Amino acid sequence: MLMSLLFLDLCINYASISCFFFCSRQSEYNYSINWIILCLFKSIFANLFKSLFTSLFMASNPIFIKDNEVYSKSDFIVPASHAEDIESIMIPSGIISNRIEKMAFDIHEDYHNKDLVFLCVLQGARSFFDDLTKFYDRFQREEKNSIPFLSNDIAVSSYEGTKSTGKIKIIAHNSLDNIRGRDVVVVEDIVDSARTMLGYTDEAGVKYEGLLDHLTDNYNPKSVSVASLVSKRTNLNITGYMPDYAGFSIPNKFIVGCGMDYNEQLRKLPHICIISPLGIEKYK
Repeated sequence: MLMSLLFLDLCINYASISCFFFCSRQSEYNYSINWIILCLFKSIFANLFKSLFTSLFMASNPIFIKDNEVYSKSDFIVPASHAEDIESIMIPSGIISNRIEKMAFDIHEDYHNKDLVFLCVLQGARSFFDDLTKFYDRFQREEKNSIPFLSNDIAVSSYEGTKSTGKIKIIAHNSLDNIRGRDVVVVEDIVDSARTMLGYTDEAGVKYEGLLDHLTDNYNPKSVSVASLVSKRTNLNITGYMPDYAGFSIPNKFIVGCGMDYNEQLRKLPHICIISPLGIEKYK
């Protein structure tokens, strides 16, 4: 993808220079004015062409789930033991699987010839991580001379019950030495306040370090990007942060399933579901 953008830059420069010399021959204006025309041409059309190019060929935007867009749980298979614990299904498992495959394709397009490490944020992202790397591995095998990827994991928490506390706890992790000098894709289940990734400063001026700064400051990776299964639309995300790769943009509702839990419960549901008041009371 990087080579494609460089090629696009060369094409724009070639077109700009050609336009410059053409105008010089056809116009009685001096070279200074023509040079200004050249700069204006590049500033206007370069961004236009690049925006069009990236919208067509680079990583896709997250699928937007409307505020009241849900499915009845009676329309899908839900474990009988948890039927009363969920209110409705936001995203069925089949759509989730296909979307993860597309995300793996997008990441492969960007990193297939790079020394890449997938870093799983435990516990919630494990299911997403397993599916994402499975699809990525398939795309790698279909390509000659691809560089095998590495994987690692780290445990991070910012939730208590149904709310994000904002205070980041890096609970435990293996040695992360294998991310030094390599490109890293952090695999997360959900981004809402973005404080897990970016950190924040509280009202007393105390600064809490985010995961991205923690990785960069302590392990010096070549680059760090984030892939999240869902990105929640919430006013807690005051920075407007969006993951580099996001599966779904969802309304501000507390969800469970596909690795996401409520107090360590309902993690193994195959769909992304909205928890019911009964479920909240049952597992609080």
